[in-house]
Amino acid sequence: MAYFSGLIPKAIYHDLKLVCEIRNKFAHEVTANLDFNSTIISQRIGKCALRPKTMNDIPTYRIKFIIIAQQLIDHLCFLEYLLLNSKPPNLVESFKLNDWKWGEAALTKEKIADIIRKNTPKTASQFEKHRA
Repeated sequence: MAYFSGLIPKAIYHDLKLVCEIRNKFAHEVTANLDFNSTIISQRIGKCALRPKTMNDIPTYRIKFIIIAQQLIDHLCFLEYLLLNSKPPNLVESFKLNDWKWGEAALTKEKIADIIRKNTPKTASQFEKHRA
């Protein structure tokens, strides 16, 4: 949902799906000898977009997986920080959706643009301040 809402980039979404597949293999695979060195697991680890360039120097797939998972957590925490500090409009409050008469005509494009303009930061430099 976060990816389709535009809150996370494609690379993070891709790797989250791979981590989910790996988790599901461990949780639901009947094979007793499944481990991080299994072909099905190591291939998925190798497909991760956010793996470090020096990943080949890391001796085990288990450690590679931990590093990738930690990078995903770091990226998601950073994106959460940006989102929380950029003060994006709260759509329910901005559009007063709880008070809206849903059976009546929809808001005009001009009204929507005006609400968004009033509730978003004025310049991109405000986003840059939060990155520092």
